[in-house]
Amino acid sequence: MRLSVNLVRDLFSMSMLVKILLLVVVLVGVGGFAVLASVDLPAPSQPVERVIPNDRFK
Repeated sequence: MRLSVNLVRDLFSMSMLVKILLLVVVLVGVGGFAVLASVDLPAPSQPVERVIPNDRFK
């Protein structure tokens, strides 16, 4: 009987650990999305010029 009580307690603690980890991952994802949505990232200020050989278009 003692083994089954410990097994249930261990499974409960593992499920709580999984729930906590899932909550942390979701909060980090939502927080990262909120930061990217609210921060105004500037566009590159220097123009980029590249020479593309004509052989690429054939």
